[in-house]
Amino acid sequence: MHPWVRAAVDHFGLTDDPTRAGYVLPGGGLLDLMTRGKAGCAKVEHDTIIAAVPESCGVRQFNAETGSLRLVAQHRGYRDRKYLWLGLIIQHPPTLRQIRVLRDLGAKHIGVSIEDVDGVVFGSHSVGCNSDDGAREVEAFLGRLPELVSAIVVARPSVAVVR
Repeated sequence: MHPWVRAAVDHFGLTDDPTRAGYVLPGGGLLDLMTRGKAGCAKVEHDTIIAAVPESCGVRQFNAETGSLRLVAQHRGYRDRKYLWLGLIIQHPPTLRQIRVLRDLGAKHIGVSIEDVDGVVFGSHSVGCNSDDGAREVEAFLGRLPELVSAIVVARPSVAVVR
């Protein structure tokens, strides 16, 4: 386990609730970043990673150095039509454990932004809808995601960071 991941898990802990998670770690764990804001509202603060790993320069460097994925998960829709939406920012192909965890969440919509450590976007993709078809589309997309990201990393080597 990367020392930054160990430090982050020791500091924040893990969760099973994707709406509390700020990162999907390389081993598949969901890092719990839920905090209480000034008005007492619960929210996920990705930049708090610096509290556990001060030598990182923030979200993108933490992702790139550790193999983690930045995650935003929200329940959207209304009444009986609620569904899980996932947003990811990634700098490298996801691990099989990360893919498995994301699939198990059962999201019906996913958006992915592939960025370098400076925030330059090299590709973005969005699939799914609020139906059972959306869940199938997301599952199929997740199966293709490692290959898709690898192709972008090969085409634009500045995306990849040597670990």
